[in-house]
Parts: sequence; C-alpha cells; structure tokens
Amino acid sequence: MIRLEGRRLQYAATISASLLNANSGMAILWPSPVLPMLYAEDSPIGSISWNEGSWVTSLLLIGSVFGNIMLGVQVNYFGRRGALLIASVPIFISWMLILFARSVIILYIARFVLGFFNAVPVAITIMYVGETSEACVRGRLSFICLTFFETAGVMTVIVGAYFTYETLALIAAVFPVLFFMTFYFMPETPYFYLRNGDVRAAYKSLKQFRGKEDVSEELSMINANVEEAMSYKSSVLDLFRENSYRKPLFIILGLKVLHQLSGGIAIQSYMKSIFQLAGTSLDPDTASIICAIVPLPAMILASYLIDRVGRKPLYYVSLMGCIIAMLFETIFFFLKELPDTNLDLISWLPISGIFLNFAFRPVGISSLANIILNELFPANIKGEAISVSLVFGSTLSSMVSYGFPGFSMMFGVQWSFLIFCIICFVGLWFVIIYVPETKGQTLEAIQSEIKEETQHF
Repeated sequence: MIRLEGRRLQYAATISASLLNANSGMAILWPSPVLPMLYAEDSPIGSISWNEGSWVTSLLLIGSVFGNIMLGVQVNYFGRRGALLIASVPIFISWMLILFARSVIILYIARFVLGFFNAVPVAITIMYVGETSEACVRGRLSFICLTFFETAGVMTVIVGAYFTYETLALIAAVFPVLFFMTFYFMPETPYFYLRNGDVRAAYKSLKQFRGKEDVSEELSMINANVEEAMSYKSSVLDLFRENSYRKPLFIILGLKVLHQLSGGIAIQSYMKSIFQLAGTSLDPDTASIICAIVPLPAMILASYLIDRVGRKPLYYVSLMGCIIAMLFETIFFFLKELPDTNLDLISWLPISGIFLNFAFRPVGISSLANIILNELFPANIKGEAISVSLVFGSTLSSMVSYGFPGFSMMFGVQWSFLIFCIICFVGLWFVIIYVPETKGQTLEAIQSEIKEETQHF
C-alpha cells in the first residue's frame, strides 16, 4: 500500500478516486458539444437524425439504470475500492469504442456500456470518501469529488468546441487509466472490512487513514455500529418495511426527484440547442464554455462552506438560485410565443437563466443528495439504498433526457421550464421540512439519531 498516512492519505485517496468521477462528468456532458458534430453533414460516423441523437444521449442514462440494479451487489461483494477498480476497465473500453465508432449502432452500444459502469463512480466515490474521512473534513472531501466532476465538464465543452470528435474521446479514455494507476495503491475502507468480520484489516486501514498508532477507540465505535447494523439481515424490501429505513429512503428519493426533474439534465444535454432556439447573438460554443466554467468558483466556495455552515443552507441557496433561473427561461419563452413581441430588451434572460442554473445547481441540488445518502444509511443496507436511489434517479433522468425535446416540441419549451421552476419551489419546501442537518457529526451519531427519530415514521 501507499505510504501516505493520516489527512494526507485522505486527500490523496479522494483525488485519485475523483479521477474516475471526472470521467463520469465527461460522459454526461459529452452530448452537448458532440451532438452538433454528429448532426452535421461531415459527421465522423455519418450524419444522424434528431431522434438518433436523443438515443445517443439517453442510452447512457438507460445503461445506468441497469448498472444501478447491480450496484449493491458489487459494493458489498467486491468492496468500495474493488468495485471502482473493476469499473474502470469497461469504462476505458467504452471510450475506445466511441473513438473508433463509424456507425450510430456502435455509438449506442458504447454509450449503454459506459452508462452501465458509470453508475459505480457516481455513487461509490462519495461512499468511499465518506467511510475513510474524518467528520470535520467529510463534506469538503466529498465536494472535491464533485469539483472534479464539474471541472471535467468544463474540459469536455472546451475540447468539444475547438478540437475533433476523436480528440475528445481520446482525452476521456486517459482518465480511467490514470485512476487505475493511482487508486490501485489505496486502502479499502474500514467499514467494508468490518462488514465482513475482518477486524485486523479494518484496524490497519483506519490506522493508515488517521495516521495514528492507536485507533482502538474509533474502531470500537465503528465496529459497534456495524455489528448492530449487520445483526439485521436486510434486503431491498426492508428499505420499505422498516421504520428506521423508510424516512431516510423518503428523503433520498425526494432529493433525487429534485435533482432530476429540476431541469439540469435537459439544459446540460441540449444547451447549444437552447441557445440557438433563444436566438441570442452569443456564439453557442462560447456560451457553452462560459456555462461550463461558471460552476467552478461556486463549487470551490461550497467545499469551503459545507463543513462550516452545513448542508441545508447550501440547499437553500442552490434552490433559490435555480428558481430564479427557471423563471427567467419561462418568462422569455412565453413572451417569444406571443405575436409581434419585441424581445430585444429581454434578450439577456435565457442566457442569464442558464448561467444562474449552472452556478447554483452544483452548490446543492446536483451534489448533496449522494453525500447525504452515504450519511443516513447504516452499513448493512447502504449498498441496497444506493442501488434503489440511483435506479430511481437514472430512470427519471432517462425520461427527462429523452422526453424533454419531444415535450418541448409538442407543447412549447416554455412549459418545460415552468414545470422545472415549480419543482424547484416545491423542493425548497421539502428540504426545509424533511432533510436533516448532518454537519460535523460522525456517521455513527447521524445513523443513531435517525433511528431514534423514525420509530413512528
């Protein structure tokens, strides 16, 4: 194993794991710069139709639905570290297929396989970080994973705007290779070892991550929590039957609805098309690059604040910003449908709305659900909870990604944005009432408190 110890090892392991999470960000934002290339006459795989483009986008999400079904088995059988290392191999192969694809069918296969295994880093990097980091830096380290995700999105949009289809695919293929070369030397989490009864290996792992000679007290607390949890032989159905699991599941599924149905996936996948539809004078490639860069300062600030102000205040800021963003889009596109309407004075609205969306979503809506999920569920049911929540989220995401262009063409894009705005408003109420604050608490303390509060849920 690598000789780094203590806080330095926590940061090193987080950065290494984040390389695969960055690849997930590239996979999700890849359609934004690439679809216009594929629609063109000189497309590298032959010009494709709008419908085929929708399938290219949504097959990643459809693949992730099936991948998420297997996620609980993978994380419990292979471990957090093992599942991530295994997933990096087919992720690399998928990018090679995209690189050499010369037909849309090969692209369909590659995107589906990429989506199937993309489910692993999206969920398990946060789980790995949560189980190896100290409570005082858990939020910050989790946000590092998300910052890598967003930074890779910036790179995807920039490279896609100024370089070729093949260059973008080749760069994306480098990430799983770099990840495997560095993460191979990182320890497994102590939680996984204790889940399998290997106290000696858990002690060694925790000792490395804490940089202390004696970690007996912390290990005893973790082990007591894990043993209590593992004394219940839990299944997926227990998430719906047991009082102590129902409320956390209700919270997480509510946050997933908010994440997927608040407009982010639609805007990310069809950003250039929305700019063209708005009729703005700003070049779509330039606008896409600006939108991709905007989230980074917000995420860096959020990573500094999350362990200071807490999770819920970040959600409040994120939701209020997105409500304003969706309202801007709704107003503009409603007015655009009116006859003889001069839009010159409000031509800034659609661009401002998209910029605001990209600035505020990563602060809470698109980042905190997986962090909170990792904190609310005990070891015996965490893998199953991740699978259920991600299958649910991926299903919603696939529906939005494939349904957004069709719904917008049939009823008008203004109605899509109005629905997104209403969902953000309802989501703000949901977070205020139901989501617990977990700042500065150990995983054991959070789960004990949840168990006490949910006796009658």
